[in-house]
Amino acid sequence: MDCAYLPYLVTELFCIIFTATIFSRLQSEVGDKQELTSLKRMVAAYLIMLAADMLWTFVENGPLRMWHMLNAVSNGISTAAVALGCYFWFQFMEHRLGLGTDRGETSRRLIRIPLVVICILDLGSALTGWVFYISPEGLYTEGKLFWLQGVVTFAYLLVPTVQSVYCAFKTSHPQKRREYLTYVLYICICFAAVAVGDYVPTVPLFALSIFAVIQVLFLTLYLDHEYELSKKERELAEFHMAVMLSQLQPHFLFNALMAIQDLCHGRAPEAEQAVVEFAEYLRGNINSLRYSEPIPFAQELEHTKNYLRLESRRFINKIHVEYDIRTESFSIPVLTLQPIVENAVRYGITQRVEGGSIRISAAEAESAYVVTVCDDGVGFDVHNPKPDGRSHIGIKSVRGRLAEMCGGSLEVVSKPGEGTTVVITIPKKGESAHENPDRRR
Repeated sequence: MDCAYLPYLVTELFCIIFTATIFSRLQSEVGDKQELTSLKRMVAAYLIMLAADMLWTFVENGPLRMWHMLNAVSNGISTAAVALGCYFWFQFMEHRLGLGTDRGETSRRLIRIPLVVICILDLGSALTGWVFYISPEGLYTEGKLFWLQGVVTFAYLLVPTVQSVYCAFKTSHPQKRREYLTYVLYICICFAAVAVGDYVPTVPLFALSIFAVIQVLFLTLYLDHEYELSKKERELAEFHMAVMLSQLQPHFLFNALMAIQDLCHGRAPEAEQAVVEFAEYLRGNINSLRYSEPIPFAQELEHTKNYLRLESRRFINKIHVEYDIRTESFSIPVLTLQPIVENAVRYGITQRVEGGSIRISAAEAESAYVVTVCDDGVGFDVHNPKPDGRSHIGIKSVRGRLAEMCGGSLEVVSKPGEGTTVVITIPKKGESAHENPDRRR
């Protein structure tokens, strides 16, 4: 076999194997049904094109001598598959851009007519030579109607490209604008691969360009699917919380606590004050469910102080709190500081017979605000946490909300017997604590 053809064959075999894997994954319903169907068909057409193109490499003057008719048939299948892929791209883009959804069946049939005609001409060219023919030397040669193949496939690519540009300038959403313009880039890359392909005949640049596009489209649908699942989970959690709150009847609870406070007035001052603190703590927790954006740090700090006052009454002389608040001029996701402090109390200092201290500090750095919670409790191994009931899920939730709502981060440093330090970093506007790529929608 001529070694010059080996890279071509190996590359196309690689594309077939990995694209077939994607095709099998697409059977698991990873996105919008219409988009998914169009992408499946596009991938199937691509696989057919690759398989036929691999046969085409075995031309009569290539690594193996192949029958003249089989050479023509393989080229006809490959050329028809290209037309099919362009049409399915047209379909996919219309669904993705939200255009053409109200088009009637008659319009759809009219749009398919050029595709049907081209596929018939491509497959028939093995006998007629209308679109192409194989020369006596075994070379692919353009026929009299080859221009029609170019016009039809170009139209199926041009229409969604123009639509993408239109939608990009029409939308006010920057993420969608980037996505729409990226689709235009995909087409440009494919055209560039066709233009350069003649200069690098031993590398299937066109096949590689389509392979890259399919990979990105699959990831786009998959990430959209994951986003929708996450959104539904959040909505379900909010629904469950709303049901729970309706069952708790918070107004009844507050009224009952106020009645108890009146009973304690003048008779048990400490009990009266404890009821007031508990009512404020309960009100803060319930009100936190209403916030979907970060709140002033001072508000979160006051809620944490309410919690600590209640715990100090419960664990008399075992909890010592220090505050070093140098700035409050920033916002933080609701219920971010309080769960961290609660962990320090429950699993840190109260696990020691003599109790311990908690130090809460807030400071402004050059590009971020830093909140630190430090305790001298029992500590733990952050790399091998024990199943001791510690709220690791709570820490994970806080870290996730910090990243999602303000691009912040949370770091935990702890050693058994030496205490725990938690550092919350809130980047200033225009800064970023870590990579947090935008998602569509």
